[in-house]
Amino acid sequence: MATPRCGVKDKVGPAADGRSKRYALQGSRWRTKSLTYKISKYPTGLNKQEVDKEIANAFGVWSSETDLTFTRKTAHENVSLVQLSHMYSRSARVMVLSDQSYRIRLQVHIEIRFEVGEHGDGDPFDGPGGTLAHAYFPVYGGDAHFDDSERWTIKTYRGTNLFQVAAHEFGHSLGLSHSDVKSALMAPFYRGYDPHFILDQDDVSAIQALYGTKTNSRGSRPLPPAEEDPALCKDPKVDAMFNTKDGEIIAFKGKHYWKLTDNGVASGYPRRITSTWKELPSNIDAAFTYRNGKTYFFKVIAFA
Repeated sequence: MATPRCGVKDKVGPAADGRSKRYALQGSRWRTKSLTYKISKYPTGLNKQEVDKEIANAFGVWSSETDLTFTRKTAHENVSLVQLSHMYSRSARVMVLSDQSYRIRLQVHIEIRFEVGEHGDGDPFDGPGGTLAHAYFPVYGGDAHFDDSERWTIKTYRGTNLFQVAAHEFGHSLGLSHSDVKSALMAPFYRGYDPHFILDQDDVSAIQALYGTKTNSRGSRPLPPAEEDPALCKDPKVDAMFNTKDGEIIAFKGKHYWKLTDNGVASGYPRRITSTWKELPSNIDAAFTYRNGKTYFFKVIAFA
């Protein structure tokens, strides 16, 4: 029997580091950090209050490491609208306004639905086991669908844990692809209920690459101290510097490159240029990332 897993394809978007197995970013992200969601269709085996709580907890996994916020909206809300009804008398043209209450469709960033089989997106569920759920990246709308044929459960080893699967799917909704790190939440296969679940550092690095670190505040983890690099401190002149499509700042100097942060140099740097860009020469003259997401490097070659 196939191992239960997420229905999102594994190889989507660039890997974080070509030398080792790590997280991957799909390439799109939300331009706001204040996101809304609604549960349009609930699972048949759980009550709504329990589902609301578990879904909120699943979003909390990601908001605990970033400044993202998630606000639940009800599937529909009553809004008082004025309906224009044209009523004419034979003696005079009279337009009458009647005040009525209507239910309108609420627009949110992420819509959550529990469905079975074919459910309108061309990616049908396969019944118990196999594919548990799938979600769409921000560029495709961010919605998350769960197979209602599964036995969704809460805080038990029986069935399929809703919280853990939802947290995984919402990672896709935020722009994360599958990770090659087996201990990561964003690994493609469901490992079963973990009563001591914590987010893997690989997942933390992935989500912060898209949305930045959490602002330091009471109760949050302190910001790491700034790191200094002797080579840059001695001679701060660099060959080239550019912003990646994920907002990271990369500086080149000689055979090495550095990733810069708001408070210093990122841990693990400098690195050799060829460790990430195997065909790239030393002493880069310029680099920039175009709006299509591709990065272009330039090196001046002088001929005698």
